[in-house]
Amino acid sequence: MGDTGLSFSVNLLIEKIILGDCYMGKKFLVIGLTGGIGSGKSEVAKYLAAKGIPVISSDDNAKIIMAEDKALQDEIKTIFGDDAYLDDGSLNRKFLADKVFGSDKESQANLEKLNRLVHPRTIEMMVDMVDIYRKEGKELVFVESALIYEIGIDDGFDYVIAVDAKTDIKTKRLMQRSNMSEADIKYRMSRQLSSEEQLKRADFSIENNGTIDQLHSSVDFLLDIITELPPKEFE
Repeated sequence: MGDTGLSFSVNLLIEKIILGDCYMGKKFLVIGLTGGIGSGKSEVAKYLAAKGIPVISSDDNAKIIMAEDKALQDEIKTIFGDDAYLDDGSLNRKFLADKVFGSDKESQANLEKLNRLVHPRTIEMMVDMVDIYRKEGKELVFVESALIYEIGIDDGFDYVIAVDAKTDIKTKRLMQRSNMSEADIKYRMSRQLSSEEQLKRADFSIENNGTIDQLHSSVDFLLDIITELPPKEFE
């Protein structure tokens, strides 16, 4: 990974899962849930949560941290300027998006700077939440993150599920729910790990080219399998 903060956070995650593999006599599994933009990963997470299964959202955690961590806010302002936050103290999402999501080299460098600030804190928050669920006696916890492989935390999970869909379907979904242009969508997709690579590296995959009901059926089918599996043996 090449980042000391991230390495430390991943080691924490692995340690928590090892300690929790059999907590108070109960099997404990932590499952990574990933997928590219428009794949339906968040819909899977929402369905799991509706079934009462704990789901930790990396995106939600990052938003909380960027809104509440004063030290992080100062670091972000130092790099991107005071306009990164609005007068009421909330994150200026449009300003920051314009800074980090362009196709030029400066935007790419800005995104890397932002990720180096936010990702270690987000992972440590995720580790703490995993530990809370473990102590509560939960047997299964999902962590939703689009960047499981990109930031190298895949080894910290018992199993990883990748959600995918055909490119034209993903593009259509994104254009319907957002103001993104087709060109913007293609660029965002190009910045993520390819579907082929995600599917190759994941332990399980869900194909989401159909209806919501079909997606839910696929999730239920996979849950029946996963809940019967043993925890991962960490080296």
